[in-house]
Amino acid sequence: FQDGPKGKEWIAKRDPMNTIPLLSPSLPILVIQGTNDDRIGLKEGHRMVDALKKTGHDVSYWEIKGGDHVLMNQPQIMNNIAHWLESNSPCMSVRISKTADIQ
Repeated sequence: FQDGPKGKEWIAKRDPMNTIPLLSPSLPILVIQGTNDDRIGLKEGHRMVDALKKTGHDVSYWEIKGGDHVLMNQPQIMNNIAHWLESNSPCMSVRISKTADIQ
């Protein structure tokens, strides 16, 4: 994206805070943030969680010590997410065994 008004407009269109009214309060939500994320600060994640809770959403928040923006330095994260999905989504049964099995 660009600096200046066009860059700000691009970012504003993608602000996840704008999606909150579109989400069903019955949808469980998981927000994950790495403490070493150089793109999205922890305050922004906390703001999102607070806004979701204020609108009645069931939110789980994980702050991953040392995690980067995409949590590539956290090899166990996909298994943790799969466990959360199994525990929090009654209609979903997720099993992650090998990446090659997922198409």
